[in-house]
Amino acid sequence: MKYYLSGRMQMERNKPMDRKTVYDNVVLLGSEKIGKKILRELVRLREEWGYRLSFFEYNHLKPTGYERMCEEYDVEYESFGKDKSALTEKLLRINDKTLVFSVRNTYLFPEMVVKRPNISIVNCHSALLPKYPGRNSPTWAIFCGESVSGPTWHWINAGIDSGEILWQRECQIDEDMKAYELTKQIEDCSYEGFLEIIENLLSGTAKSYPQPKVDGEGRKLYLSKEIPANGKFCMEDDPEYIYRLLRAVDYGPNPVFPKLRTEIEGAGLVEITGYKKSMNEECALKKTGRVRIPYGNSELILKYRII
Repeated sequence: MKYYLSGRMQMERNKPMDRKTVYDNVVLLGSEKIGKKILRELVRLREEWGYRLSFFEYNHLKPTGYERMCEEYDVEYESFGKDKSALTEKLLRINDKTLVFSVRNTYLFPEMVVKRPNISIVNCHSALLPKYPGRNSPTWAIFCGESVSGPTWHWINAGIDSGEILWQRECQIDEDMKAYELTKQIEDCSYEGFLEIIENLLSGTAKSYPQPKVDGEGRKLYLSKEIPANGKFCMEDDPEYIYRLLRAVDYGPNPVFPKLRTEIEGAGLVEITGYKKSMNEECALKKTGRVRIPYGNSELILKYRII
């Protein structure tokens, strides 16, 4: 499904008023709430800076609300479904000087696109690069016991999450924070960063710096198929480790990973369907499908399903 909304009218309406950008076009590939917030801000800035604005939707087959937003704001819109080659061809056909924003986007820009001299691409990554490049960064920050994480805005180059850094900010990770909570915190912080760098990007004056070198065995890239601890734990493991693993894969009602598995005496192999840390012993009733693990002055209550 695709269409273009008032492209010629948009160019006429968006003549520069007070500022001049070095780009003719701005393209947003985004998702989630942060993508919508950034789209609204790009619409607002369009009046002042005079660029043509487009939104490309990728890897979404169900309605997300972006189509309606683009119609409302007179933004060129195109949906590519899961057709990566079609999106690549679209980007390669762009001849004007173009700034692309990639926000919570699963499309990996091919080298042939990245090296186009007329296209500059900025990405928002959900970790403090060079740490945790790749997918599901909040998960790995929690699982590895980090006390801070945060977003990174960076230029995209031919590598993966390896381009020069434009902006970073730390977010605290507390002892009970779950992956979906950290993701939300990083998204909020990411938008603050976007507001701080957008005008310098449009004017061509944004400063960046190379990512620090990684010591030791080198830079590990985290893939979408990777699951912390391979998705399993033992009941004899350190309770702090178990709790950290549970929080690391917890994306609330939008599961990213399969349910964790373990062996429980008398039940065999089970899937963990819920958990909580409790200070109140009375809430840890001995029910079928529940198991308790002492955890300092409290306990972990795991809900499970026999496989």
